[in-house]
Amino acid sequence: MSNLSHTAPSEAAVTDVNPPSAFVRVHDATSSWLCQEEFVEQLLPQGKLPIDRWTAEGRVSAVKSGPHRSVLRIVTPVGILFVKKYAVTDWMGRLSHLVRPPAAVREWNAIEAVRRAGIPTVEALAVGTVRAGLWTGESWLLTREIPDVMPLDEFVNDRRSPGEFARSKRAQLACQLGRLIGRMHAAGFVHRDLHAGNILVRSSGEAISVWLIDLHEIRPVRFLSVESAGRNLALFDHFFLGLATPSDRRRFFAAWWDEVGTLRNSPSAPRAESAACRQIDAHCRAAEASAFAKRDRKWRRGNRRLIVADSKGVACRGLAPFGKERLKAWRDAAEDASPMSGNDSDGAEIVVRSFPPVPSLLARLRARWTGMGAAQTAWEMGHALLRRRIQAVLPLACVDRTATGEHSRLLLDVRSRSTLEDILRMRDWPSLRPNLSRRLIEQSARLIRRLHDAGFVHDSLSIQGLRVSGSDDLTVSFDDLHAVRKMACVSHPDRVAQLALLARSMESSASMKATDRMRFVRAYLSAAPAGWGKPSFVRRERAMCRALWRDVAGQIGAARIGKTRSVGAGTIKPEVRLRHRAA
Repeated sequence: MSNLSHTAPSEAAVTDVNPPSAFVRVHDATSSWLCQEEFVEQLLPQGKLPIDRWTAEGRVSAVKSGPHRSVLRIVTPVGILFVKKYAVTDWMGRLSHLVRPPAAVREWNAIEAVRRAGIPTVEALAVGTVRAGLWTGESWLLTREIPDVMPLDEFVNDRRSPGEFARSKRAQLACQLGRLIGRMHAAGFVHRDLHAGNILVRSSGEAISVWLIDLHEIRPVRFLSVESAGRNLALFDHFFLGLATPSDRRRFFAAWWDEVGTLRNSPSAPRAESAACRQIDAHCRAAEASAFAKRDRKWRRGNRRLIVADSKGVACRGLAPFGKERLKAWRDAAEDASPMSGNDSDGAEIVVRSFPPVPSLLARLRARWTGMGAAQTAWEMGHALLRRRIQAVLPLACVDRTATGEHSRLLLDVRSRSTLEDILRMRDWPSLRPNLSRRLIEQSARLIRRLHDAGFVHDSLSIQGLRVSGSDDLTVSFDDLHAVRKMACVSHPDRVAQLALLARSMESSASMKATDRMRFVRAYLSAAPAGWGKPSFVRRERAMCRALWRDVAGQIGAARIGKTRSVGAGTIKPEVRLRHRAA
């Protein structure tokens, strides 16, 4: 186990309740406060926080409300403040105060320790506790608002379009986040609730600044190992799935290592950095796979966003806005009955697809064994892909009657009638803006690479099964979701067989040139998780592209794709014999 940092504050530094010199103690009969001396008269007149008066004056607005913790935003004479109230709801909470400070005091201590370490965070103005008989009851924390900032998740979501988020700002944001978290780890802290909502971002001109907030889950560690760093970064990494490019991840880890890499002064510093970052990335990937598997199981059982309306021999699912009564009526209606048709208010194309009864007895037994027919498989796989931020058409509802030998139905929001084949067959395909056509090819390749990296295969992968939506900024999505299957790992031969299927479907398009196919392969390879250390581009990339394309071309030239190649539990068996096609 490698130790990345040896500088950590003692346990007493985080649980110490002795105030800094700028703070004074304020008491009354039921409460005790620590407050910055210059703000005592404005914030604690008569030794109490005047919440009721501020509420009556309309200065208070609720940000978060919960049984254990609530957050208020208050306009006070000293500026805009955020007030956290930690409630004690049971005897365990009261007994815990006998051995450790209340939650607000712990967070206040964490803020002071983090600020002393030079990590940008909020400024605490006051902290207080209220007595409830012989016990310590609720506790309060007052912090100053950081102006002109927004949470990292909102900042990134507002700038997903490449035109709105310049490449230079992406690079700067990745480096700033790496330095912030690296400085926290180097100071000997881990944040057990480290997610994108707990980091604030300010973009002023070309400069980006970041702050770490919500420090109630900050914990000190004596030695930061690779394993503990990986576990701490797993939740943070989960948000950036499908958003961060390999270059973004490289920049983040380079900045992070500059802060915590105590091994970088040794002769093997680049090798140590590469090994540590690979281990951390492996921890993030494992935690990510475990989290998604758990969410898949929860989704199949049902939750507040899902309506389950099963009946005897019929599996029925629908999204919550659909309405349970409406879903039951559609389940019991005739086969051609559609609860929606045409375009909705958002311009989405709503279609109903019918799946005929499974003719084979073996296939019906398999459907009974797995518990899902084609319609429910498409429902589950579609939402599994969307949870992983892999673009796919949105399943709205399904009625699966495979167990009874009847037709099944699936309601889809496909967003567009156009497929990738339709776009390629258009006469004006060459007249599309060069950057737009190139982006469409590369986006398709990255989408398929992410499908494979997530452990899924598409048994009917073709340009007919890729939907293209949008006008200027085209988006590619997977269709034919009933052909998607989950695998433990998609091996190289399986990937070659999948790409061969797609390449065979491209042969019908005369607009696809050899350069387009090579661009597709290059984008598929470049979408892989980045190797740590110095990236090598030109020579190795070209060699990998040629090698992969030779494998695909060899698979196309076989007598029948999938004759001896198995993909997961099934085998690809197209109906037509394929011609040999040179690379």
